[in-house]
Amino acid sequence: MSSAPNTFRFRPPSFYRLSLEELGLELDQHLPRLFDAHNALAGQVIKAPAINGGFGVQSGTVTVTGSKLGIATGLTTVIRVVASLDAANGTPTNFTVAAQPSQGTKGAVDIYVFMPTSASVTTAIAATTAAVVHWWASGIST
Repeated sequence: MSSAPNTFRFRPPSFYRLSLEELGLELDQHLPRLFDAHNALAGQVIKAPAINGGFGVQSGTVTVTGSKLGIATGLTTVIRVVASLDAANGTPTNFTVAAQPSQGTKGAVDIYVFMPTSASVTTAIAATTAAVVHWWASGIST
């Protein structure tokens, strides 16, 4: 038996005017291909992060000076979070942003903004100037 093609363009023939014998032959020939295609797709789809838990995505914008912990997302549990600095109309900045699911508050995110110590010392310290951060979190929503 051959495996399903990577491009899912297969269309079975019309079964409208087939005899029972012809219908049985067509189903025997094409059902395995449909099952293979289904199994290939099942490995590619986004699944809920927990059994019987709904998959949820939330996003927001927050102004951060140094760090902001426990930012509520509206999710029951945060699995992943991504954060980026606002483009500030193309103005370059020396900020770096980091984010993680909150360690202290379930369903929240923690965001940290860092900057160099000085122009000559590039060791990162907590930012002393406010930065606008956009965040995107996925996880379980109930």
